[in-house]
Amino acid sequence: MIYASDIPNVETDKIVSSSLLGEAVLEAQRLTTGGKNFVYAISTSNNQYVIRMTTGEYKSTYEAAIYWQNKLLPLGVPLAKFIATALDRRFSPFPSLLMQRVPGDDICNVYKSLSTVTKQSLAQQLVSIHDKTRSLPLGSSYGFANSYEQPTKYKSWGDFLAARLDLCQQSLNKST
Repeated sequence: MIYASDIPNVETDKIVSSSLLGEAVLEAQRLTTGGKNFVYAISTSNNQYVIRMTTGEYKSTYEAAIYWQNKLLPLGVPLAKFIATALDRRFSPFPSLLMQRVPGDDICNVYKSLSTVTKQSLAQQLVSIHDKTRSLPLGSSYGFANSYEQPTKYKSWGDFLAARLDLCQQSLNKST
């Protein structure tokens, strides 16, 4: 039995993933990514997936991810598409997003080892992605907006950056 006070674990992941896919999960492994997420690589007999799970207090970030994915995918922005969701917590207390696993590793894990040419290519790809988003309307605020309808509290880029720096400082103070 899964209890809301628990945090997601491999067994929770298998229950939710199997329920969303309608097939057995053969293997599940926790990935070391996502500060407020519990991310697992899963394998079935047919495919590989990634499932992201979170606690109820961060459900809105998953709603925002779905919102922005629906805006960005039609523009050709390369994202791993969500193929199933369980934000209503019907399979566990944890809002969940399931997506196809794309090959590769997180950029933070490999950036230092990339060649200059590869880094330049990556920069060009990022510029291309930015160009694809130019057709979107400008937002009314700065920072991590959940949607156009829910602007952030930051009215300038400087306000947002100052708040992020303050958050980093608080985090550093906690660790010392």
